Amino acid sequence: MTTQTSATADKKSTIEISQLNFYYGGFQGLKNINLNIFEGKVTAFIGPSG
Repeated sequence: MTTQTSATADKKSTIEISQLNFYYGGFQGLKNINLNIFEGKVTAFIGPSG
């Protein structure tokens, strides 16, 4: 899923994450995540436990 608003389309990513996978032991918590983080923005991963 790729979505881009006109506000973010003009800015360059400070951090680019591509195909991220994360495991908790044998459980896959994240699968093939792509994410752009832009300068001056706050970005957080929040799970079920908060």
